[in-house]
Amino acid sequence: MLVDENRKTIPYSFRIESEIYPLLEDEASQKDISLNVLLNQIGKEHIFRQKFKKIGCVLTPKDVLREIFDGTDKKVLVKIANNLGSKHAIEYMQRFHHDIAKITAVEFLEMWFKRFPESEHKVHGLVHSFSVHHDINEKYSAFECEFVRSFAETVLHEPVKIESTPRTIIFSFATNS
Repeated sequence: MLVDENRKTIPYSFRIESEIYPLLEDEASQKDISLNVLLNQIGKEHIFRQKFKKIGCVLTPKDVLREIFDGTDKKVLVKIANNLGSKHAIEYMQRFHHDIAKITAVEFLEMWFKRFPESEHKVHGLVHSFSVHHDINEKYSAFECEFVRSFAETVLHEPVKIESTPRTIIFSFATNS
């Protein structure tokens, strides 16, 4: 199918199983959106989840994470985060991008933190600012801060400014190239 590059949508038809259709209509009605909008949301969510499935991620309730992080020594968590940010994140990036460059690193961070519904990435010139409200706990914030710091040092080769609260991390860095 030829797609006009200037169009945001394309007309297309497909078949939906008869038992699923009323469920989709009902959900769209409850959300006060069209069936078309709902199907696009479902498609985007599916693609997003498949990316994380590619690197072996599983869904975990926040309560489980709170219990694990509350019960683990902060120094151990920071050491794990350092290892993940400096080594494993590079392997994860390579599963999505063939090259490791600043632009792909920024794309990876944006995807990585989109796991949280209240994450935001803004760009002001060469400065990238991220705000991630994870709603887990203080140790998780420390963990993510160390992950970002080690990732920035290893992949971006840029200093990163990081702030955190018990349920949010905010960080920024400049990409000078």
